[in-house]
Amino acid sequence: DEDGASDSAVAPFTVEGGCSTRMPPRQSVSLEVPAFTDMCTEVDLAAAFRRLSPPSASLSRQFATACEALNLQRKQAGVGLEPAGLVHVAHLRSVRTKLLSYYHQLTTPPISTLPKARLGVTFVWRDARKIAKFEDKTGVLEIGNVAYNIAVATASIAAETMKEQRGANAAKTLFEESACAFAEARAVMGADEARLWRDPTKVNMELREEALLAFEELMSAYAYRCYYDFLLDEGAEAETLAGGAHQAAVAYGRAAARMQKAIEARRGLETLFSEWCRATDVGRSFYLSQARLHAADICARQVRPTLQLAHLAGARALIDAVYAASNAAGASGPMLKRAVPDLLHRATEIQGRVKALEREIRSNVHGAQQEVDPHDALLPPANAPKPRARSFQDAFPRVAPLLFDGVVLEAGAARRAQADITDSDSDNDATDPLALASAAPRQRGADGPRDRVAARPDDHPGRGGAA
Repeated sequence: DEDGASDSAVAPFTVEGGCSTRMPPRQSVSLEVPAFTDMCTEVDLAAAFRRLSPPSASLSRQFATACEALNLQRKQAGVGLEPAGLVHVAHLRSVRTKLLSYYHQLTTPPISTLPKARLGVTFVWRDARKIAKFEDKTGVLEIGNVAYNIAVATASIAAETMKEQRGANAAKTLFEESACAFAEARAVMGADEARLWRDPTKVNMELREEALLAFEELMSAYAYRCYYDFLLDEGAEAETLAGGAHQAAVAYGRAAARMQKAIEARRGLETLFSEWCRATDVGRSFYLSQARLHAADICARQVRPTLQLAHLAGARALIDAVYAASNAAGASGPMLKRAVPDLLHRATEIQGRVKALEREIRSNVHGAQQEVDPHDALLPPANAPKPRARSFQDAFPRVAPLLFDGVVLEAGAARRAQADITDSDSDNDATDPLALASAAPRQRGADGPRDRVAARPDDHPGRGGAA
């Protein structure tokens, strides 16, 4: 058929009562996710951080290496930011790891305590359309965009993971983590005293408050969709499936409402969200239709044919509207077809069930029955469990060592953390990023004098803490 669905690609699923629904062909499912923003200029962070050391002090090898490693991490964080679906999931995981490494360095002491304006560099980013450029010297735009791209990378991994056989539960967790990262980006921008996200001329539209809230709700909706798919995989009872589908519909409705608010804020957001909002709102109707189908299965088991018919009629009206929207002009139609590839098959199946049940009722197979209006057929309550509240640090724990551990950055200068290190402690001096190479004890070897402050494995980019 025109939606690319075939009987061989759709696995049947049977619930008690002999009624069947169908699982979507996962390999062809594709959810719309946000696009990466672009780190469009190189900034020499190594030179900027080296300038923080007092002019009278000679730099230790480890401190100089840490400066170079941070600069390298920034370069790596801006590489490979490609749209989802164009790259392999292993590449997306690598991209996310690099973004996280750089983000943790920026948001953990001592770097987090340093006013970035003291570095004397300008961070420049472009929006996801690669059109408008935005500059910032405070570092807020830098940190916000890195957090946003972490959320995008996680959402892209989730979208690919849900295509795997029985990958719905893992995708659910990833979408929840993506929502957490969007909330982190929102917290970063909200903590900015200059309130850049209030001014569309100073921040890319993806970091505006309305956009981040919409993305956060959308990721939550995708997570509930994956939970419903997981229930299908597990062969859950019709009552559980009805509640899961109903919860997904509620979540899609919340996401569509947030997108509508973003559209009303305008200044570019209407271009980003208009079609997406329409597709998300229709997605709500789709999951309501699935909840109706499962409610009909419950009624079939309870031998309540007229109530079953009311639910089926409601499902038919909803799925017909969804199918019509998928063939409408604009970008929302293809979005719907990618999200639910077998819409035509589902609509045809529901129509067949309605006609078969109508014949049974007319034949008086079940005896005299009182007609039930579809509006009077109540759905089972939405009952999917809410995701556990997690902080960004819980969802994305830091695993790489800090590059500037043992360093205090304050008043525009770098110094040793005196509470942790003393001049008489020569062993610590050898590993202190700000230890003076000239003050380190020296020993004579076969090839002449050499420093005891030798380069350690974690002194080099690509190994240890600079990895």
